[in-house]
Amino acid sequence: MALYVDANPLMLSNIVRISILAVGARLPTSYIAREYVQGGGLLAYGPSFAGIYRRAGDFFLDAHPFAAVFEIQAENVNRP
Repeated sequence: MALYVDANPLMLSNIVRISILAVGARLPTSYIAREYVQGGGLLAYGPSFAGIYRRAGDFFLDAHPFAAVFEIQAENVNRP
């Protein structure tokens, strides 16, 4: 037997409790997101959401005709 935990807000808010109960029952657990493993789960199999968003930003800047304007505005915002 094993336990697969799907991604939803209820599961994410109770991830530590789920992990403790799974360890107590000696159930190997598989999760869909990395956050579950950081909460004590065994392993995660799924996409890296941070990587997906980072690549989406890169694609936008490569494809958009005013990408240079957006980059300049972002640099000016970050400066004190």
